[in-house]
Amino acid sequence: MLSPGLKARLLAAGSSDSAIDDVASDPQLYAEVRAALPSILAARDAAVTPATPEQIMATVGRFIPRYPQQDRGEGEWEVFWEGFLEVLEGQPALSIERALKAWAKTPERFMPNPGQLLELCRQVEGREVIAAYRAQKIVERPPPLSEEQKAARRADVKELLASMEWKKPHTPP
Repeated sequence: MLSPGLKARLLAAGSSDSAIDDVASDPQLYAEVRAALPSILAARDAAVTPATPEQIMATVGRFIPRYPQQDRGEGEWEVFWEGFLEVLEGQPALSIERALKAWAKTPERFMPNPGQLLELCRQVEGREVIAAYRAQKIVERPPPLSEEQKAARRADVKELLASMEWKKPHTPP
């Protein structure tokens, strides 16, 4: 699991370049990204893998009890599920779940219809893809220097400069 600070930076609005620079320049965050990269990539893969019909039914089905339902006969339930399966085909299970959770936070009394749910899916997808892209770009860079390494490098430069014999340029008489 990512720390809140890293998660916020990987998902920060704005330019990926500035988010990448921000994390890549911090030794602790850089190390955290490097260690978490396999799980970040796995989350991305899960977030883009289309849900199976069983996953769609299970995810939508968990939310049905939250909303009033009309009495449906066997054939009507079949039509109900066909609508969701047809419209949500190709959508990742994670997007469907996030969309339903987002809907549950609204004042709506009734369950979203398949089209409303699809529109919400499109609005909530993509966070893992952005985080994975940025994490991959971060670990492609060399690790940042720690404060101790920076101090040691400055000391080395000072020592090198002190050991060099600097002469003033020759000025004609």
